[in-house]
Amino acid sequence: MHAKFAQQLIENIDGTLAAPLRTVSTHRNILASLLSWELDLTCMAVLKGRTKSKKNGSKAYTDSTLLGMPLFHVNGLLAVLLASYRKQRKVVAMYKWDPMRAVELVEREKIISFVGTPAMTGDIMLAAQDTGHDVGSLLAVGGGGAALNRRSRALMTHSKC
Repeated sequence: MHAKFAQQLIENIDGTLAAPLRTVSTHRNILASLLSWELDLTCMAVLKGRTKSKKNGSKAYTDSTLLGMPLFHVNGLLAVLLASYRKQRKVVAMYKWDPMRAVELVEREKIISFVGTPAMTGDIMLAAQDTGHDVGSLLAVGGGGAALNRRSRALMTHSKC
């Protein structure tokens, strides 16, 4: 088997439906994912008029992300840690998931990216609404495993991010 198709990683992907699920990724899968996420975040920054430097009067930002998931989960390892390693992005790691603490960190550290489960994404939007913390620095909020519930989608649609 060619190296780019060789199995590289077995990761947990979810456990909300029953027993934990696992996925096998190849080297090619991992690199394609990392590059597509990098392109996606760069496009979001350009569309929102943000650049890494204050040229042409645009808002500057520090590339940063919030790690609220364990590293044995595919989101924690790939979507947050490895994607951040390539981009040399600041990672603000949480000891355990706490939505109130998460919105404090987003506001204080000017976090621009957050990846979590749909429940975590909803949690962070509700916590921002309940506490009044400013999460407007977020350029990208994502996740997977299940669809985002209607209330969380509505909160994201009407938020500043």
